[in-house]
Amino acid sequence: MSVNMPHLHSLFASLLDGGQDGPGPHTILLLSITGAVVISASTMPAQTRQRTVITIAAVAVETWNSMLELQELDKDPKKDSIENGEDKAIGGWATFGNVFVCSIPRPDKTEQPLFLIAVSGAEEIDLDLLEERAKMLAEHLSPIFAGYTDPASPTSAKHRR
Repeated sequence: MSVNMPHLHSLFASLLDGGQDGPGPHTILLLSITGAVVISASTMPAQTRQRTVITIAAVAVETWNSMLELQELDKDPKKDSIENGEDKAIGGWATFGNVFVCSIPRPDKTEQPLFLIAVSGAEEIDLDLLEERAKMLAEHLSPIFAGYTDPASPTSAKHRR
C-alpha cells in the first residue's frame, strides 16, 4: 500500500483551522485500533503536544473498545447501520474531554476497522464541528486505506501465498 504522507499531513493541518465556524480542532490523529499513532496534527504548544497526543490516543482506543463492547451486547443502535453496509464513518464521543472518535470504513462491511480518527478541541469549540471534521476525514481516507489488510488476519495470509 502506498500512501502520500505529505498530502495527508497537509490535509490534517488544513482541518485544524476552524475558519468562519469559530475555533477548529486543536488535535487530529490517525491511529490504529491498537493505539499506534500514524499521523498527528496539533496546534498545541510543543511542550504539551506529545503528552496531549498520547492522552487522546489512549482515550480514543478506550472509547472505540467501549463502543465495540456495547455493540456486542446489542445496545448500540448504530450496529444496524454497520450491518446494513452503510458507507459512513461510525463514531462517538469520549467520556473524557472533547474527543470524537470514528472509524475509517472498510470496503467489506463485515470486517472490523483497522484505523481510527480522533479529533479533539477546547471546551468552547462547536462540538458539531468536531464531529463533522472527524467523519469527513474518515470518509475521505476510506478509499486510501481500502487496500490495506491486517497482516495478522487469516484472509490476508491467504492472499500472500
